Amino acid sequence: MAEKENINEEALHHYMSFQYVPEHTLTANICTLSPGCYFKKIPGKPIVVSKYWELSFQPFYREKTEWQTLIKETSFSSVHAHLQSDVPVGSFLSGGIDSAIIASIAKEFKPDLTTFSIGFETQGYSELDVARESAEKLKIENRRYTISAEEFAESLPKIIWHMDDPLADPSCVPLYFLAKEARKHVKVVLSGEGADELFGGYNIYREPLR
Repeated sequence: MAEKENINEEALHHYMSFQYVPEHTLTANICTLSPGCYFKKIPGKPIVVSKYWELSFQPFYREKTEWQTLIKETSFSSVHAHLQSDVPVGSFLSGGIDSAIIASIAKEFKPDLTTFSIGFETQGYSELDVARESAEKLKIENRRYTISAEEFAESLPKIIWHMDDPLADPSCVPLYFLAKEARKHVKVVLSGEGADELFGGYNIYREPLR
């Protein structure tokens, strides 16, 4: 842990309020580059930050069926592209629809797909039954691992050490074990990460629209 005088208190307030640090880091006088930027440092001169890419957002209207077709075609194209590898590729499979959709698409191109699921000993918190059911419906292999309470607690220091920034999401613990288990069998894995952000899957993304 950094010394108290090295902690950026403003960034700490951001983290406690928003659960992430926007542009600074928790270490004073150290910042991150904004998305789509790079910096140039010439000896004897100050750092120059330049933007090489900016997201273009131009809303336009399309029929619902058009969007459905476009999303489906883009999803299939993206999954197919990410399956192109000279090493074994697998897929994470939770109890949600995001990873199930990715796995179902991947199976179209890779019938022998292996999926990986993680669960907990505590009743009511594990999705292994749902993941197993999804795998059976898709007729794909599913390797499952259950985390004990002791493993969960003992893993925290190591997981925190691997993080560049604090992550206010307890799912990082099962994700750590999931990746660790998958690594025994494959070199590359697909996941459903990003779907909630893209399609507003969390209530917090819809709050400003109310």
